[in-house]
Amino acid sequence: MKSKRLFGIVLCTVLLLLTTVFTLAAFAAPDDTYTLTLSENPEESGSFRVTIDGVEAMESTELSVKKGAIVTLEAIPADGYAFDHWVFRSKPEEITDKNLREAEITFAMPAEKVSAEAYFRTDKSQFTVTIETSEFGAGNFGHKDFDPGKVVEVKAYADDGYRFVRWQDLTGTLDAVELPEDWETQSSFSFDMPAKDVLLMPEFEPITYYLTLKIVGEGDAVIEGKEKNRDGKYEFIVNESLSLTATPKADFVFVSWSVTGEATLVDYDQKEAAVVCPASDITLTANFASSIRSLTIKESEGGTVRPEPGTINVGVGNIVSLTATPNEGYVFSRWECSSPGGSFEAFEDSETNFTMPDEDCSVTAVFTKGGYQLTITGEAGGEAKGKGGLYEMGDQVSIEATALDGYVFSHWKCTASGAVENPKKMKTVITIPGEDVVVTAVFKLKEVSVPAETQTPKKTDKDFTWA
Repeated sequence: MKSKRLFGIVLCTVLLLLTTVFTLAAFAAPDDTYTLTLSENPEESGSFRVTIDGVEAMESTELSVKKGAIVTLEAIPADGYAFDHWVFRSKPEEITDKNLREAEITFAMPAEKVSAEAYFRTDKSQFTVTIETSEFGAGNFGHKDFDPGKVVEVKAYADDGYRFVRWQDLTGTLDAVELPEDWETQSSFSFDMPAKDVLLMPEFEPITYYLTLKIVGEGDAVIEGKEKNRDGKYEFIVNESLSLTATPKADFVFVSWSVTGEATLVDYDQKEAAVVCPASDITLTANFASSIRSLTIKESEGGTVRPEPGTINVGVGNIVSLTATPNEGYVFSRWECSSPGGSFEAFEDSETNFTMPDEDCSVTAVFTKGGYQLTITGEAGGEAKGKGGLYEMGDQVSIEATALDGYVFSHWKCTASGAVENPKKMKTVITIPGEDVVVTAVFKLKEVSVPAETQTPKKTDKDFTWA
């Protein structure tokens, strides 16, 4: 009896499990069906119309769609809104950036879940022209609103070393607008504003410049990875860094690299160096020499120099670029050379070129202490005494005020607060601040005391002798 009951329980359990499996299998989605999810931004700003293989689907924000089925989505704005663009996650491959600006869009369902979000904007009477900023240039504005029909002028400006190539209409909005011929390749053009937003992007390309390589002395020079064009020059673009190698011939030594224009040389005094190219043609020279002399750059009190102090080998007649930078409180005065044969392009300039003579020599940058101007003046009614002129910060100078007849000294007036030791004293001291200073003696009219009026007492009859 117990065995029959146990068999019945087991049989019922098996039947229940089989029923559950068949039920789940009946409701499971086919392997080639994927989910299409729809949403709008902001909420309640619009709705959708969906057609799958030519059949309009029931209104829903989540649909099951077979792989390969042709899906057409239409974004329908609510009152007060206008469609702007789509945003897809797992974007189907047929959809381009231009398609994303169209309210109706068609694609084949891929073998993965697709999420489509329609963005709507508040309906407006003006529309926006946006000029995207490029890496190598920009437009005459970024974003600007215009009334439909308004004439819009756009311009493209290239960075140094680049030139304008063409415009891109990223949304295709200008396809229906009357435009100048070849407008895409004109850096500036105008059009009548359509009743749609316009998104433009200018394209730029680098300008090709030319490097002329020269050799002074006996040796060879190589620019890595570059070959001469048919004019015997090397081509480059702005900010390109070129690696250089110099090889002297027998009985010669390498001296330095030199370059014209605003190019920057790295390790100019080394055989292996580099040049960072500017936005202009340049001439690069590898300098070799058979006669080498020692040039000593001396340290200078009051400033620093480049090349740094020390001794370098320089070929006779070669050029060395010198730079002097004064410390605070000093000014550059001049360059000096120990050899009369050494010559400066401009010895009084802090940046100059030095031509190496046929003997060892040294160059020195001379700095002098800078000064602050002291001016001593007096206002009407007197004069101020003291030695004006250039002084160093902290110097003390005696000043004295002398009043004219009818005036008295009042006080010292100074453009630097606290510089005068005692402003109320006629003779005092001013301490020079870290700036030009003017000190002025101020006078005022002398106060004159007036004696009190004397009154004669009125006499009566009894005051006379006949009274």
